[in-house]
Amino acid sequence: MVSKNQQEFLYVPLGGVGEIGMNMYLYGFGTKHDRKWIMVDAGIAFADDSQPGIESIIADTAFIENELDNLLGIFITHAHEDHQGALDKIWPILDVPIYGTPFSTNLIARKLAETNFADDVEIINVQQGDSISVGPFTVEFIPVTHSIPEANALAITTELGTVVHTGDWKLDSNPVIGRTTDIKRLKQLGDAGVLALIGDSTNVFRSGQSPTEHEVGQNLADAIKGASGCIAITSFASNAARVYSIIKAAEAADKNVVIAGRSLWRIIDIAREEGYFKDLPHLYDQNDFNTLPHNNTVVVVTGTQGEARAALARIAKGEHPAVKLRANDTVIFSSTTIPGNEKSVGYVVNALADSDINIINSQTHKVHVTGHPLREEMMQMYEWLKPETSIPVHGEVMHVREHIKLAKSLGIKNTVKALNGTMVRLAPGKTKVIGEVEHGRIYEDGNLLTPAWDGPVKERRKLSFVGIVAISIVFDRKGKLRAEPEIFSMGLPEYDDDGVSMFDIIADKVDEVIQAMPNGVRKKEKPAREAFRIGVRRQVERIWGKKTIVQIMLSYVD
Repeated sequence: MVSKNQQEFLYVPLGGVGEIGMNMYLYGFGTKHDRKWIMVDAGIAFADDSQPGIESIIADTAFIENELDNLLGIFITHAHEDHQGALDKIWPILDVPIYGTPFSTNLIARKLAETNFADDVEIINVQQGDSISVGPFTVEFIPVTHSIPEANALAITTELGTVVHTGDWKLDSNPVIGRTTDIKRLKQLGDAGVLALIGDSTNVFRSGQSPTEHEVGQNLADAIKGASGCIAITSFASNAARVYSIIKAAEAADKNVVIAGRSLWRIIDIAREEGYFKDLPHLYDQNDFNTLPHNNTVVVVTGTQGEARAALARIAKGEHPAVKLRANDTVIFSSTTIPGNEKSVGYVVNALADSDINIINSQTHKVHVTGHPLREEMMQMYEWLKPETSIPVHGEVMHVREHIKLAKSLGIKNTVKALNGTMVRLAPGKTKVIGEVEHGRIYEDGNLLTPAWDGPVKERRKLSFVGIVAISIVFDRKGKLRAEPEIFSMGLPEYDDDGVSMFDIIADKVDEVIQAMPNGVRKKEKPAREAFRIGVRRQVERIWGKKTIVQIMLSYVD
């Protein structure tokens, strides 16, 4: 039992547990009525077909909004969208300094420059390997390898002990760009004592150890040399090492290199500024594509996940303004499909195949490697850190559960399943769940942030299934019809099985309801509107078998 005046070291995930993406974690320290907090990462998840009209999804920050005076800063482990992509949306609410290493802060600053509050944001650079103290916390940025430069695990220390938040990581002895995972420092932390490992669960079901990024580069070089026609290669734009490997492999094959996609150019520019890309050949813009020998060109394109507006999807549909592929050209997917994007990627692949374009991917050639630790790599992390407690993050529930089983098999006596919204006391005493905080999802809906439980998305889903009928009817005060009813429909079949127009079916039903409606009811707006709505809806359901949405606009004139 902890007294109300006892200092506590707390952990609260708001997003990123029980799902892939939307990473957002809080660490707190202090007494029950006087706590300071830091946030680790502020990422997004991408919407799928079940969320029409939604650009991205963000963890609900309602809990920490009630603690804004005690929030000291946001610490970014690395610059992937699922770890920092929400900053341009939620920073005005939180209004605290952002801490990160130079590559990450460069990318963040460029993104924030597109907002109207960029000048107000305090961004603080921390070099990899350095520590910074904020209030009761000391946060150390420990270099780890991932699929983007300058990824970091964070060692978060208070007077009650140290926890290690791994972020996204892997082991790679030759990552091409950036530093390798600092095993020596992780071992030192383990020898000093680690309260808890808050660790990546993504690949817990995959055994083995990953190939190096250097090996992938060699495989890409072989694939380019053996491919036919013009070659388009898609990779995650943020994977600077992969982009570098693709460009160097194309150079080795004496190919011209075209960059198609603003996000690719942005990563190249940042990598150059931070000193990572020092020996690149001349890179052509997409508008130069038609001036180059078609069969001697490699085009690096965005769109690994089949995004409709990305370069690859537009190329597949023949709609790209500059890049046109021909039969027997080649597309290389140097990427993996994120769960949930299988349909969109499949659409692009089939569109390419339909145009007789050759496809190379990680199933046919070793042209991609994961950015997350495989099971044996996770076991090594536990061996180095020797944590008292395991708290899995960054995975769906099945990943979290399997990660807990793995930790137990390694002799970790205390494991905590802490899904989003769970409050965990890390210290003093045994690490355990002590409560739950307000949590949920926020939708980025155009320029607005909307709670996921609110109505618009639910209504859009319904519209996509059953369509809508809107009818305008005008009576005078005596109940006489003063104008021909106006009918508008969207999403309904044009004809029934007998070839009768659905518009005519609805119009006939409106006339029928008018003729059957007593004059006294016509004068009463609410019952009259309901009679029209029910009559039309039932008629459409009888014909179509679906209950369409019916909106009645009933007006009265003198």
